Amino acid sequence: MSEMVIAIYKDNDWFFYNEKLEQISYSGGKNLYLILPDQFFYFFQTNIISKRNIRKSVKAYAKTIFPEKESLIGYIYKPSGTLGYIVSEKVEPIKKDELLKNARLITTPFLIQYAAKNSSFVYIGEAITAVVKQEKLVCYIKGGYEDVKSRADITCEKVNTDTNETIKLLIELVKKHRHKNIELAIEEKKDNFSVKKILPAAIAAAIVVISVILGQVLRYKGDKSDLLAYEKRINNIYKKAFGGKIYQDPYGMLLYKAKQCKKQNAISPIDVIYALSKAKKGDTVIDYVAYDTRSIKIKGNAASYDSLVSYLDDFNKILHINAKISNTRNKNGKLRFNIIYNEE
Repeated sequence: MSEMVIAIYKDNDWFFYNEKLEQISYSGGKNLYLILPDQFFYFFQTNIISKRNIRKSVKAYAKTIFPEKESLIGYIYKPSGTLGYIVSEKVEPIKKDELLKNARLITTPFLIQYAAKNSSFVYIGEAITAVVKQEKLVCYIKGGYEDVKSRADITCEKVNTDTNETIKLLIELVKKHRHKNIELAIEEKKDNFSVKKILPAAIAAAIVVISVILGQVLRYKGDKSDLLAYEKRINNIYKKAFGGKIYQDPYGMLLYKAKQCKKQNAISPIDVIYALSKAKKGDTVIDYVAYDTRSIKIKGNAASYDSLVSYLDDFNKILHINAKISNTRNKNGKLRFNIIYNEE
Protein backbone atom coordinates (compact mmCIF):
# COMPACT_ATOMS: atom_id res chain seq x y z
CA MET A 1 0.00 0.00 0.00
CA SER A 2 1.30 3.46 -0.88
CA GLU A 3 2.16 5.89 1.88
CA MET A 4 -0.75 7.61 3.56
CA VAL A 5 -1.40 11.30 2.98
CA ILE A 6 -3.30 13.05 5.75
CA ALA A 7 -5.10 16.32 4.95
CA ILE A 8 -6.32 18.59 7.75
CA TYR A 9 -8.84 21.36 7.03
CA LYS A 10 -8.10 24.41 9.15
CA ASP A 11 -8.71 28.16 8.77
CA ASN A 12 -10.45 27.58 5.41
CA ASP A 13 -7.44 25.79 3.92
CA TRP A 14 -5.98 22.28 3.58
CA PHE A 15 -2.67 21.21 5.16
CA PHE A 16 -1.08 17.94 4.04
CA TYR A 17 1.16 15.58 6.03
CA ASN A 18 2.94 12.30 5.36
CA GLU A 19 3.35 9.38 7.77
CA LYS A 20 6.52 10.99 9.15
CA LEU A 21 4.38 13.95 10.28
CA GLU A 22 6.11 16.21 7.77
CA GLN A 23 4.07 18.89 6.02
CA ILE A 24 4.07 18.24 2.28
CA SER A 25 2.55 19.39 -1.01
CA TYR A 26 -0.22 17.16 -2.35
CA SER A 27 0.01 16.20 -6.01
CA GLY A 28 -2.77 13.63 -6.13
CA GLY A 29 -3.17 10.00 -5.16
CA LYS A 30 -5.77 7.62 -3.79
CA ASN A 31 -4.40 6.95 -0.30
CA LEU A 32 -5.81 10.21 1.10
CA TYR A 33 -7.33 10.59 4.59
CA LEU A 34 -9.17 13.78 5.56
CA ILE A 35 -9.56 15.28 9.04
CA LEU A 36 -12.34 17.87 9.21
CA PRO A 37 -12.94 20.27 12.14
CA ASP A 38 -14.96 18.87 15.08
CA GLN A 39 -17.51 21.66 14.76
CA PHE A 40 -18.55 20.34 11.32
CA PHE A 41 -20.40 17.57 13.18
CA TYR A 42 -22.55 17.21 16.31
CA PHE A 43 -22.14 13.82 18.03
CA PHE A 44 -24.68 12.32 20.44
CA GLN A 45 -24.84 9.05 22.43
CA THR A 46 -27.64 6.51 21.96
CA ASN A 47 -28.58 3.22 23.66
CA ILE A 48 -28.98 1.46 20.30
CA ILE A 49 -27.08 -1.85 20.32
CA SER A 50 -28.84 -3.80 17.57
CA LYS A 51 -27.65 -3.49 13.94
CA ARG A 52 -31.12 -4.26 12.62
CA ASN A 53 -32.56 -1.12 10.94
CA ILE A 54 -29.82 0.82 12.72
CA ARG A 55 -29.75 3.81 10.36
CA LYS A 56 -33.50 4.34 10.73
CA SER A 57 -33.26 3.87 14.49
CA VAL A 58 -30.52 6.50 14.83
CA LYS A 59 -32.47 8.96 12.68
CA ALA A 60 -35.58 8.49 14.81
CA TYR A 61 -33.52 8.89 18.00
CA ALA A 62 -32.03 12.12 16.64
CA LYS A 63 -35.48 13.45 15.79
CA THR A 64 -36.55 13.08 19.43
CA ILE A 65 -33.67 15.38 20.42
CA PHE A 66 -33.61 17.69 17.38
CA PRO A 67 -37.13 17.55 15.83
CA GLU A 68 -36.44 20.60 13.64
CA LYS A 69 -33.13 19.38 12.16
CA GLU A 70 -33.16 18.37 8.49
CA SER A 71 -29.40 17.74 8.20
CA LEU A 72 -27.75 14.45 7.29
CA ILE A 73 -27.80 12.07 10.26
CA GLY A 74 -25.26 9.23 10.48
CA TYR A 75 -23.85 6.79 13.02
CA ILE A 76 -20.76 4.98 14.29
CA TYR A 77 -21.80 1.53 15.54
CA LYS A 78 -20.50 0.28 18.90
CA PRO A 79 -21.84 -2.79 20.75
CA SER A 80 -21.95 -0.78 23.98
CA GLY A 81 -24.14 1.91 22.39
CA THR A 82 -24.12 3.47 18.93
CA LEU A 83 -22.75 7.00 18.49
CA GLY A 84 -24.93 9.20 16.26
CA TYR A 85 -23.96 12.40 14.50
CA ILE A 86 -25.53 15.31 12.63
CA VAL A 87 -23.63 17.04 9.82
CA SER A 88 -23.47 20.82 10.31
CA GLU A 89 -24.22 23.33 7.57
CA LYS A 90 -20.62 24.50 8.07
CA VAL A 91 -19.49 21.69 5.77
CA GLU A 92 -21.43 23.08 2.80
CA PRO A 93 -18.62 25.31 1.37
CA ILE A 94 -16.29 22.32 0.87
CA LYS A 95 -18.81 19.64 -0.14
CA LYS A 96 -17.85 19.87 -3.81
CA ASP A 97 -14.10 19.88 -3.14
CA GLU A 98 -12.34 17.20 -5.22
CA LEU A 99 -10.40 16.08 -2.14
CA LEU A 100 -13.62 14.84 -0.53
CA LYS A 101 -14.47 12.81 -3.63
CA ASN A 102 -11.00 11.20 -3.72
CA ALA A 103 -10.64 10.53 0.02
CA ARG A 104 -10.50 7.01 1.39
CA LEU A 105 -11.83 8.27 4.71
CA ILE A 106 -13.31 11.42 6.31
CA THR A 107 -13.13 11.86 10.08
CA THR A 108 -12.56 14.42 12.89
CA PRO A 109 -9.96 14.81 15.70
CA PHE A 110 -12.53 13.96 18.40
CA LEU A 111 -13.67 10.78 16.66
CA ILE A 112 -10.06 9.62 16.30
CA GLN A 113 -9.56 10.03 20.06
CA TYR A 114 -12.90 8.32 20.74
CA ALA A 115 -11.90 5.25 18.72
CA ALA A 116 -8.33 5.09 20.02
CA LYS A 117 -8.88 5.55 23.77
CA ASN A 118 -11.67 3.08 24.67
CA SER A 119 -11.87 4.56 28.16
CA SER A 120 -12.91 7.68 30.06
CA PHE A 121 -11.37 10.99 29.03
CA VAL A 122 -11.89 14.71 28.55
CA TYR A 123 -11.34 16.02 25.01
CA ILE A 124 -10.59 19.73 24.60
CA GLY A 125 -10.37 20.65 20.94
CA GLU A 126 -10.09 23.97 19.15
CA ALA A 127 -13.84 24.63 19.23
CA ILE A 128 -15.38 21.56 20.88
CA THR A 129 -15.12 20.09 24.37
CA ALA A 130 -16.32 16.51 25.01
CA VAL A 131 -16.46 14.12 27.96
CA VAL A 132 -16.42 10.34 27.47
CA LYS A 133 -17.06 7.96 30.38
CA GLN A 134 -16.68 4.21 30.05
CA GLU A 135 -16.91 4.51 26.24
CA LYS A 136 -20.10 6.63 26.51
CA LEU A 137 -20.24 10.21 25.23
CA VAL A 138 -21.85 12.21 28.06
CA CYS A 139 -21.14 15.75 26.84
CA TYR A 140 -20.27 17.35 23.47
CA ILE A 141 -20.48 21.16 23.41
CA LYS A 142 -19.01 24.21 21.74
CA GLY A 143 -16.58 25.87 24.11
CA GLY A 144 -13.63 25.15 26.36
CA TYR A 145 -12.80 23.47 29.66
CA GLU A 146 -14.68 26.01 31.78
CA ASP A 147 -17.85 25.64 29.71
CA VAL A 148 -18.11 21.91 30.38
CA LYS A 149 -17.49 22.04 34.15
CA SER A 150 -21.13 22.64 35.02
CA ARG A 151 -22.39 19.88 32.71
CA ALA A 152 -20.33 16.80 33.50
CA ASP A 153 -17.81 15.23 35.86
CA ILE A 154 -14.43 16.08 34.33
CA THR A 155 -12.12 14.31 36.77
CA CYS A 156 -10.93 11.87 34.10
CA GLU A 157 -7.72 12.44 32.12
CA LYS A 158 -7.35 15.12 29.44
CA VAL A 159 -6.12 13.70 26.15
CA ASN A 160 -3.39 15.22 24.00
CA THR A 161 -5.15 16.94 21.07
CA ASP A 162 -2.27 18.51 19.17
CA THR A 163 -2.00 17.91 15.43
CA ASN A 164 0.92 15.45 15.53
CA GLU A 165 -0.79 13.27 18.16
CA THR A 166 -4.02 13.24 16.15
CA ILE A 167 -2.20 12.15 12.97
CA LYS A 168 -0.26 9.45 14.87
CA LEU A 169 -3.50 7.98 16.25
CA LEU A 170 -5.13 8.04 12.80
CA ILE A 171 -2.18 6.21 11.23
CA GLU A 172 -2.28 3.63 14.03
CA LEU A 173 -6.03 3.04 13.58
CA VAL A 174 -5.63 2.61 9.81
CA LYS A 175 -2.74 0.15 10.16
CA LYS A 176 -4.74 -1.87 12.69
CA HIS A 177 -7.69 -1.89 10.25
CA ARG A 178 -9.88 -0.03 12.74
CA HIS A 179 -10.50 2.99 10.51
CA LYS A 180 -14.08 1.89 9.75
CA ASN A 181 -14.83 2.92 13.35
CA ILE A 182 -14.09 6.57 12.51
CA GLU A 183 -15.53 6.89 9.00
CA LEU A 184 -17.99 9.76 8.51
CA ALA A 185 -20.32 10.61 5.63
CA ILE A 186 -21.14 14.18 4.67
CA GLU A 187 -23.71 13.27 2.02
CA GLU A 188 -26.65 10.89 2.12
CA LYS A 189 -25.78 7.44 0.81
CA LYS A 190 -27.94 6.39 -2.12
CA ASP A 191 -29.73 3.25 -1.03
CA ASN A 192 -31.83 1.03 -3.22
CA PHE A 193 -35.02 1.79 -1.36
CA SER A 194 -37.30 4.81 -1.55
CA VAL A 195 -38.13 7.17 1.29
CA LYS A 196 -41.65 5.79 1.45
CA LYS A 197 -40.31 2.40 2.51
CA ILE A 198 -38.74 3.68 5.72
CA LEU A 199 -41.90 5.08 7.32
CA PRO A 200 -44.46 2.26 7.76
CA ALA A 201 -46.09 1.95 11.16
CA ALA A 202 -44.33 -1.25 12.22
CA ILE A 203 -40.85 0.23 11.67
CA ALA A 204 -41.82 3.49 13.38
CA ALA A 205 -43.01 1.52 16.39
CA ALA A 206 -39.78 -0.48 16.51
CA ILE A 207 -37.75 2.73 16.24
CA VAL A 208 -39.53 4.31 19.21
CA VAL A 209 -39.14 1.16 21.28
CA ILE A 210 -35.47 0.59 20.45
CA SER A 211 -34.30 4.18 20.59
CA VAL A 212 -36.11 5.61 23.59
CA ILE A 213 -38.35 3.70 26.02
CA LEU A 214 -36.72 0.27 25.95
CA GLY A 215 -33.07 1.16 25.39
CA GLN A 216 -32.05 0.01 28.86
CA VAL A 217 -34.16 -3.17 28.75
CA LEU A 218 -32.93 -4.29 25.35
CA ARG A 219 -29.33 -3.87 26.49
CA TYR A 220 -29.86 -7.02 28.55
CA LYS A 221 -32.67 -8.63 26.54
CA GLY A 222 -32.10 -9.16 22.85
CA ASP A 223 -34.86 -11.73 22.58
CA LYS A 224 -36.84 -11.30 19.38
CA SER A 225 -40.12 -12.45 20.93
CA ASP A 226 -39.84 -9.74 23.60
CA LEU A 227 -39.25 -7.12 20.93
CA LEU A 228 -42.36 -8.19 19.01
CA ALA A 229 -44.41 -8.01 22.22
CA TYR A 230 -43.19 -4.48 22.90
CA GLU A 231 -43.90 -3.46 19.30
CA LYS A 232 -47.48 -4.64 19.73
CA ARG A 233 -47.80 -2.67 22.96
CA ILE A 234 -46.44 0.49 21.33
CA ASN A 235 -48.89 0.09 18.43
CA ASN A 236 -51.71 -0.07 20.98
CA ILE A 237 -50.40 3.13 22.55
CA TYR A 238 -50.46 4.77 19.12
CA LYS A 239 -54.10 3.70 18.65
CA LYS A 240 -55.07 5.16 22.02
CA ALA A 241 -53.17 8.38 21.33
CA PHE A 242 -54.96 8.83 17.98
CA GLY A 243 -58.43 7.79 19.14
CA GLY A 244 -58.34 4.38 17.48
CA LYS A 245 -57.15 5.69 14.12
CA ILE A 246 -54.23 4.05 12.31
CA TYR A 247 -51.84 6.33 10.42
CA GLN A 248 -49.25 5.23 7.86
CA ASP A 249 -46.63 7.31 9.70
CA PRO A 250 -47.59 7.46 13.41
CA TYR A 251 -44.20 8.90 14.36
CA GLY A 252 -44.64 11.79 11.94
CA MET A 253 -48.12 12.36 13.33
CA LEU A 254 -46.63 12.54 16.84
CA LEU A 255 -44.29 15.31 15.66
CA TYR A 256 -47.27 17.17 14.20
CA LYS A 257 -49.22 16.77 17.45
CA ALA A 258 -46.17 17.99 19.37
CA LYS A 259 -46.12 21.23 17.38
CA GLN A 260 -49.82 21.67 18.02
CA CYS A 261 -49.23 21.15 21.74
CA LYS A 262 -46.57 23.88 21.75
CA LYS A 263 -49.10 26.30 20.28
CA GLN A 264 -51.50 25.42 23.13
CA ASN A 265 -48.77 25.73 25.83
CA ALA A 266 -49.36 22.07 26.67
CA ILE A 267 -46.79 19.38 27.43
CA SER A 268 -45.36 17.96 24.21
CA PRO A 269 -45.27 14.15 23.76
CA ILE A 270 -41.69 14.53 22.54
CA ASP A 271 -40.86 16.29 25.83
CA VAL A 272 -42.42 13.39 27.75
CA ILE A 273 -40.43 10.79 25.77
CA TYR A 274 -37.26 12.85 26.23
CA ALA A 275 -37.83 13.07 30.02
CA LEU A 276 -38.54 9.32 30.26
CA SER A 277 -35.27 8.62 28.46
CA LYS A 278 -33.09 11.20 30.20
CA ALA A 279 -34.17 10.72 33.84
CA LYS A 280 -31.67 8.60 35.80
CA LYS A 281 -33.28 5.17 35.67
CA GLY A 282 -31.01 2.97 37.79
CA ASP A 283 -33.04 -0.25 38.02
CA THR A 284 -36.33 1.49 37.15
CA VAL A 285 -38.10 0.13 34.04
CA ILE A 286 -41.07 1.88 32.39
CA ASP A 287 -43.51 -0.42 30.57
CA TYR A 288 -46.64 1.74 30.18
CA VAL A 289 -47.20 5.41 29.31
CA ALA A 290 -50.58 7.10 28.70
CA TYR A 291 -50.50 10.75 27.63
CA ASP A 292 -52.72 13.60 26.60
CA THR A 293 -52.03 17.33 26.59
CA ARG A 294 -53.06 17.78 30.22
CA SER A 295 -52.20 14.50 31.96
CA ILE A 296 -49.61 11.71 32.10
CA LYS A 297 -49.88 8.17 33.52
CA ILE A 298 -46.80 5.97 33.91
CA LYS A 299 -46.45 2.37 35.11
CA GLY A 300 -43.40 0.23 35.69
CA ASN A 301 -41.11 -1.64 38.08
CA ALA A 302 -38.38 -0.41 40.42
CA ALA A 303 -35.83 -2.15 42.64
CA SER A 304 -36.72 0.03 45.63
CA TYR A 305 -38.88 2.97 46.68
CA ASP A 306 -35.80 5.20 46.97
CA SER A 307 -34.72 4.52 43.37
CA LEU A 308 -38.30 5.23 42.21
CA VAL A 309 -38.34 8.58 44.07
CA SER A 310 -34.96 9.48 42.55
CA TYR A 311 -36.23 8.70 39.05
CA LEU A 312 -39.43 10.71 39.59
CA ASP A 313 -37.47 13.72 40.89
CA ASP A 314 -35.35 13.75 37.70
CA PHE A 315 -38.45 13.30 35.52
CA ASN A 316 -40.23 16.24 37.21
CA LYS A 317 -37.19 18.51 36.96
CA ILE A 318 -36.81 17.86 33.23
CA LEU A 319 -40.51 18.58 32.48
CA HIS A 320 -40.97 21.24 35.20
CA ILE A 321 -44.08 19.49 36.52
CA ASN A 322 -45.16 17.82 39.77
CA ALA A 323 -46.05 14.23 38.90
CA LYS A 324 -46.70 12.02 41.93
CA ILE A 325 -46.62 8.35 42.91
CA SER A 326 -50.27 7.28 43.11
CA ASN A 327 -49.72 3.74 44.44
CA THR A 328 -47.12 0.97 44.79
CA ARG A 329 -47.17 -2.78 45.47
CA ASN A 330 -44.72 -5.68 45.60
CA LYS A 331 -44.88 -8.08 42.68
CA ASN A 332 -42.43 -10.92 42.03
CA GLY A 333 -39.83 -9.33 44.28
CA LYS A 334 -40.04 -5.92 42.57
CA LEU A 335 -41.84 -2.71 43.41
CA ARG A 336 -44.73 -2.16 41.00
CA PHE A 337 -45.70 1.52 40.75
CA ASN A 338 -48.11 4.00 39.18
CA ILE A 339 -47.13 7.64 38.54
CA ILE A 340 -49.77 10.22 37.63
CA TYR A 341 -49.80 13.88 36.63
CA ASN A 342 -52.88 16.05 36.05
CA GLU A 343 -52.52 19.70 35.10
CA GLU A 344 -54.37 21.88 37.58
